[in-house]
Amino acid sequence: MARLISGILLIAAALGGCGEASVDCTAVGCGSGVTVWGIPAIEAEADDVTRIEVCADTVCETTRYGGPIGDNASVAAALPKTDSVELTVTIRDPAGKVVATGRVRTGVDVLHPNGPDCPPECRHAIVAFESGRLTARS
Repeated sequence: MARLISGILLIAAALGGCGEASVDCTAVGCGSGVTVWGIPAIEAEADDVTRIEVCADTVCETTRYGGPIGDNASVAAALPKTDSVELTVTIRDPAGKVVATGRVRTGVDVLHPNGPDCPPECRHAIVAFESGRLTARS
C-alpha cells in the first residue's frame, strides 16, 4: 500500500507541470535612453567632441559624439519606472559652449523586444528642439 501511494505521488508530481505553458524567449537586446531631434547645426571636425547631457529627473548622463552628429541623436539614459519623466537636455559644442538646452516632462515608452513575458525591458523617450524650445514627442 505504501508503494502504491508513493507511486501515485510520484506520478502526480511529474504531471503537475503539464498544464503550464513555457515561454520561449528570443535574445533581442535593447537599451534605455532618449532620442533628441532638432539638434542645431554644430561646426565640428572629425576629431572634435560634441557633448549631449540628459538628466532624467535628477540622474544625469553625458554622451560624447566625435565629429558632426547631424540633427538627431540617441543618448543612453537610465529612465525611471514611471509613465513620465522630467528631462533636461543640454548640448555643448566642441568648445564647451551651450548651443541648446531645455527642460520638459515627457512620456516614457516601455519596450519588450522579446515579448511581454521575456527580458529585457527598456524605457525610451523622444524629445525635440523646436524654435529653441525642448518639446515632448513621447
